[in-house]
Amino acid sequence: MKLPVYIISGFLESGKTKFINEILSDFSFNAGERTLLICCEEGFTEYKIEGLGSNTVFIETILSKSDFNIKNLQWLQRKHRVERIVIEANSMWMISDMLGQFTLEWELAQCFAIFNTKEAISQNRNMRQLFFDKLKNAEVVNFNRYDESLASKEELHKLVRVANRTSMILFEREDGEVERDVIIDPLPYDIDSSEITVENDFFGRWYLDLYENRGDYEGKTITIESIISISPQYPKNHFIFGRPLMQCCPEDMEFVGILAKTTNKIDLSKFYDGQWCKLKGELILDREKEGTVDNPMPILKVRKIVPATKPKDVVATVIF
Repeated sequence: MKLPVYIISGFLESGKTKFINEILSDFSFNAGERTLLICCEEGFTEYKIEGLGSNTVFIETILSKSDFNIKNLQWLQRKHRVERIVIEANSMWMISDMLGQFTLEWELAQCFAIFNTKEAISQNRNMRQLFFDKLKNAEVVNFNRYDESLASKEELHKLVRVANRTSMILFEREDGEVERDVIIDPLPYDIDSSEITVENDFFGRWYLDLYENRGDYEGKTITIESIISISPQYPKNHFIFGRPLMQCCPEDMEFVGILAKTTNKIDLSKFYDGQWCKLKGELILDREKEGTVDNPMPILKVRKIVPATKPKDVVATVIF
């Protein structure tokens, strides 16, 4: 049986320990399950767990990243014979690195990101990769000590949505009142139209939305500019179109592409690998390949392809 793991991430003085105290003292979350609480950072607030579950929470400290390894985690799990794990993450560790040390028995159940609203904007600017990593993995993002004078909800909403399109966003005020984010992100084109033109600035936004809402694009005519990748390794009349995409910072940049296929009327030999082109065609979803029933592969059936003027910056970003 898999052991559920809950990760609470954030920077120093963001309110992580306070949040852990609250959830582990809440009967709806902790009814006495044997819980291993791993503290990976020394903060200014002490653990103070109350209620029926307080005697079944076992606190262990791992402050060195090298000590956060499979061997030590397995030993702590067996030492306390626990049913689940709660981790207060070190603010300077990447969540993705921590997940790589999980044992086969551990399964991420939920990841929370807690931020002090007063510091969030500067942390995003000065520690972008760490900030982005916390957002990317979070199901719930909580901006505590929220006040409009510190940052607008719209500004914080955009910070989150660049990294994570699905997480729940909460604004918690000093008095404990919590408000859920209800901002809707309009797409930069009419999704209800039968024909969609994707402007160069919005390639990243379109690409992410396509893979999250594939059915919305099925059967639509798409006009888009991108780099084309042509190779003899691809099936006949097939190529890849896409762009380098940077969601966080240069270190995470990767080329993202979509399969395209043409008819015999289009001679791909007239184009070269890496060329910037303008494409127009129908977006279809391939449900026939094994394993693609729930997540069918998007394919562009290209009706027209012409060389286009390459923009100054071909790297796509996600703009809201």
